[in-house]
Amino acid sequence: MTDIVINVSAPHYNLGAAKIVNWLRSQEREIVSFNGDPGLAMPSTAERVWLSTIFSWHAPLAAQIALRMKSRADVFCGGTGMFALGKWWKQETDLEAHRGLDERFEKQRGDYEMTFASRGCPVDCSFCIVPRLEGLTFRLDGCISVWWQRIRFAVLATSHASGPWFSG
Repeated sequence: MTDIVINVSAPHYNLGAAKIVNWLRSQEREIVSFNGDPGLAMPSTAERVWLSTIFSWHAPLAAQIALRMKSRADVFCGGTGMFALGKWWKQETDLEAHRGLDERFEKQRGDYEMTFASRGCPVDCSFCIVPRLEGLTFRLDGCISVWWQRIRFAVLATSHASGPWFSG
């Protein structure tokens, strides 16, 4: 049987989908991955379908895929695009969406195009999703030093640049 991993937010790079693929490989699973809706190319041997959605506007496409597949495979959906859409997802698909970080994949090491240097934020601004998605504890990712050694060019962005530790 096969696990299907779909980056619903293609063509954007999807770190979550890449981590799911690496985690499934570590479980010695047979994997087929797609960037975007595979349509008729979806293998009939799919046992589990993993949908990773970065942006909320891709949730309707994820729902279409889930509805096509849920009668013949277990369907899992998560990602930042699904964080605030749990009730909508349940109503549309009768499935539960994963909200927040999934520890099975979060610490999965691999050769990724990009990575997070840190997670969480203790400031808890009312408008910000980071504390609800990643928690209130600020923590550095230990793999960043390995990733940093192999890059040729980096753009560093953070949701923490306006925090009190950057003032003064």
